[in-house]
Amino acid sequence: GERHPWVRSISILWLLAITIVSFAVGFGILAITGALSPTAGHSGSPFFMVHTAAQNTTTFALEGATAGSVEITMGAGELLVHGGAPPGSIMESGVSYTAPEWQPEYSQSAAGGIMTIIMTDPGKKGSGWFSPDPPKIWDVALAEGLPLELAVKHGAGDCTLELGGLNLSGLSLDAGAGEATVDLG
Repeated sequence: GERHPWVRSISILWLLAITIVSFAVGFGILAITGALSPTAGHSGSPFFMVHTAAQNTTTFALEGATAGSVEITMGAGELLVHGGAPPGSIMESGVSYTAPEWQPEYSQSAAGGIMTIIMTDPGKKGSGWFSPDPPKIWDVALAEGLPLELAVKHGAGDCTLELGGLNLSGLSLDAGAGEATVDLG
């Protein structure tokens, strides 16, 4: 037999209802997990792929120190360490991130003429089902001429150390997955 026109209309309405319920359930899950909150690092869409990265620069003064110790621990992202810190400073970090919760944590202390700076990746403090890891880029400039001990722990991503202009008294590198380049020239 031949189908009545109302059977086709009911089929289309049924498919439309299933689609609407599927979207409602999906967005409900996103709302419950916090992925749609204003602090989730995006404008509220689970379909975003392009992040707008903010740049934050932090400078650490020498404060009379005659030597330095710098420890950098980054879980994942792109890390570049080189000379060229501004005069009178031991380190200047330029950090690009997409949400404030991905800003690194810093610690600064001085003892016996040695200034110690610790820069640590706090890790991702939230979870979003549809949010890829943010593009983190750390550009760290260190003081040239100042005796420095440098310790770098890098988990995943590209790590580039351009150390030719630095006065290193010690170097420690622990690189995980990704490409690590050390230039001492």
